[in-house]
Amino acid sequence: LDGAVTVDGVELAPDRHSALLKVSPMREDEPHKLTLSGVVDLAKRPNAMAAATLLLVWREACVGRWALDEKGGSVAHDGTAAGQHGTLRYAAWSAAGLVLDGAGAYVELPATAALNTLQDGDFTLLAHFPPADLPPGTDRAPDAAYALIAKRGYHEGLIYGHDGRFTAMHWLDGDRGAGVASADAYPPGHEYAVAMVVDRVHGEGRLYVDGQLAGKGEFTAGAKARAYGEEIWRLGVGNPDAKAEYAWPAKGALRDVRLDRK
Repeated sequence: LDGAVTVDGVELAPDRHSALLKVSPMREDEPHKLTLSGVVDLAKRPNAMAAATLLLVWREACVGRWALDEKGGSVAHDGTAAGQHGTLRYAAWSAAGLVLDGAGAYVELPATAALNTLQDGDFTLLAHFPPADLPPGTDRAPDAAYALIAKRGYHEGLIYGHDGRFTAMHWLDGDRGAGVASADAYPPGHEYAVAMVVDRVHGEGRLYVDGQLAGKGEFTAGAKARAYGEEIWRLGVGNPDAKAEYAWPAKGALRDVRLDRK
């Protein structure tokens, strides 16, 4: 990289096909030239990647990030400069992160322009979640699922179902569902890194669990998202009325939640 910017490391992206570069600090919207050469794989007869030069421009994609590693208090701090701090509602802290009791504990994120409109474009939701057990309910029952990250209504976000499967729920204009569920079940007692990716440009929804593609769905490219108005994101619940249908208060722990815009 030119302009006194250095590449400090490389790691595999969750899709396991892309490489993420860790670079020294860059100015937003300031272009840099990235030159790639001499890269080979680990085959017995190494395959060389073609040399390339491209323009690299950094823009802040992370809309909000909540580590959920506080030791006390009622605030879940946003790690970005936006300062979109969340408020704990009946939740507590532990070494594993935010404790969710399955009875209505959650974090309420603020209503900001960036968060309110996130689902209107290409976006990613990510959370680390060790479920304490399988949700005991079914169908419309309040405890039929655990919501990790959700907007109320036609719930938008990441869900853990009573069958042990994760679901990425995305809704289009006209209340048309475009969600995708994991093909496999994931038993309680383990922590899972779960990511939901909505690519409106290509009309694709993807679900990743521990870096592996767990489910994929398609919808009309460019389709308009359902309007949620001023409805806020919540962590650990679908509807804060714990006795309502589809309330989905989560039971387990939650940490390192991130909302990104592509």
